[in-house]
Amino acid sequence: MKVGVLTKQGIILTSKPILEDADGVIKDIDKPVKKIIALKDKLIKSDTGRVKQRLTLYEKIQLFTEIGQLLQKSEKNSMMSFIYPNEQDLIDAQRHMIELGLHCLEFAEFVDFDAREYYYNTLCHILKRSELDLGQIGFSTANQQNLQDRLSKDLVKKKFKVAASYQKFQYKAMEMGVEKLNMKGVDVYKRNFVEIIISISYFRVPEFREKFLGIILEKSDGVIEEWRNTEGFVLERLGHNTEDIAGFSSPAIMKMFDWASYCYHQIPENMQQDSMDILQRALASDRWKLRIQKRGVAFFLIIKQWVLYVKNTLVSKNVSWKDVPGYKLILKAMLLELKERDVALYPEALKETTCAMLCNEKLLNVFTTIVFKKTHAYDALAVSGALELVAAWLTTLYKNKQLIPPQFDYMFFFKAISILMDLDHGMSTAKVIWFLYKVLHVLPAAQRNGMLQQLLSPEKFYHYFFHWSYNVRMVFHYLYFFQLYQNLSGALPAQESVNLLPEGLNHSYTCLVDPHTTGKPDPQAQSLAIVLSDIQISKISDATRTAQLSQSADRYFFGIEGPKAKAEAFAPSLAKNSVPTGADDKIDRLG
Repeated sequence: MKVGVLTKQGIILTSKPILEDADGVIKDIDKPVKKIIALKDKLIKSDTGRVKQRLTLYEKIQLFTEIGQLLQKSEKNSMMSFIYPNEQDLIDAQRHMIELGLHCLEFAEFVDFDAREYYYNTLCHILKRSELDLGQIGFSTANQQNLQDRLSKDLVKKKFKVAASYQKFQYKAMEMGVEKLNMKGVDVYKRNFVEIIISISYFRVPEFREKFLGIILEKSDGVIEEWRNTEGFVLERLGHNTEDIAGFSSPAIMKMFDWASYCYHQIPENMQQDSMDILQRALASDRWKLRIQKRGVAFFLIIKQWVLYVKNTLVSKNVSWKDVPGYKLILKAMLLELKERDVALYPEALKETTCAMLCNEKLLNVFTTIVFKKTHAYDALAVSGALELVAAWLTTLYKNKQLIPPQFDYMFFFKAISILMDLDHGMSTAKVIWFLYKVLHVLPAAQRNGMLQQLLSPEKFYHYFFHWSYNVRMVFHYLYFFQLYQNLSGALPAQESVNLLPEGLNHSYTCLVDPHTTGKPDPQAQSLAIVLSDIQISKISDATRTAQLSQSADRYFFGIEGPKAKAEAFAPSLAKNSVPTGADDKIDRLG
């Protein structure tokens, strides 16, 4: 199996951001890099020059703002990179970016406090640039054989020098990252830098990856029966082979992440002495290891950035996640945290990380099974937390344009929904209806229709439509009108929209619209029409609409009808109006 980009020369590790036209005339397209170089020189002169040459805080902020805007621009769709006229300009751009990064590392803690944020943000932008990826900095096997043929000797020396400089920059940034990881209560911009540099160092510093996975392995002895061999491998006996710790099980993945073989081992040893000293200092500290072993918020956010880095590096939607080094151990650690922690007390960082890990949509089933099994139906806080989390997972798949995996256990999923619906608890039942409001459009049509047949049966429909709890009534009304009626029936012809009414009510609804049909209008359906008409008023305020909704439902529930209500009973209802703007806000506030 080969991985990379198909070119005229065959499959290569990655496409070079170098563009030449058919005649070989090199185009002048490196203007953003020239601006970055000029701003970099100005910044260095300000920080290291004479007092008269120093920039004011306002001028420095303006300078960093312009640098940040340039570093976040990209001229390629598949990577964060500019397009360069030739190899020489690419190497020069790499050198200047590394110099800017080293300068920010050196001065970030010694400048005025108000300016430190911009130094750290610039470091984050540099670390994300594709010019400094393995495909551009490193030396693939094909490149190493033809390096002398393609480039002059002087250019080859420059490339090795740039690679050595980047190694030093990477190790120094990692050293600062593990040092900040030991601190508590750091600023947000420092925390972002730590998360990014630790996640990147996992792949770009093999020695650090071994330490990191060894720490995770120390607390990964639990059994996860919900896994059920989901992706063709087991999680019980990880760590008994060196391959589980830091090795590469796939040659294709190895070419994308093996910095040792394709970069560091090919740099002359005399260029690596300073870098190795920095690496030894960074790995010698034990305090950062205790912070990782604790598996707190910092650990979860690092894993989140780790997932995003893999996704952005491999680009493809069909990533073989099990072949990514250490993925099995990291996955097991996250599943154990889901099992051992209280659902109601999950930190936001854990929730965000699980959503990010759904880049591998096969994990949805095991995530959902673990959370639902841990949730007690009579624990309102746990029910609320579990449903919010599962709703976030499903909406994440929907936003990423992913499908629910075919191995998802719908029977178990609908059983949990049914238990909560039948519980008839004011808060839990309202929460599960809110959950359906959020995710109903995500479910496949076959499974969705099967659930709606039960939900819209006459007994269930009237039970929830006129429920004793105001919260349940309100959420069910919004579910019916703004999710079912407005959204799901929006593409149907008008005569087919009536099918969304519960079975047994269709005939009564027809009698209300056309009194000349056979049979007399059903009094129950007449009162229901009053409620439907009240809800469909879209020009009044949310507070007035809610009050009218409650009064209409209570009027029917307690059998109180006035002359005006009886007169309105024969008015046509269910007119298709726009969804009130406050509907989603009310649902979210209830959730």
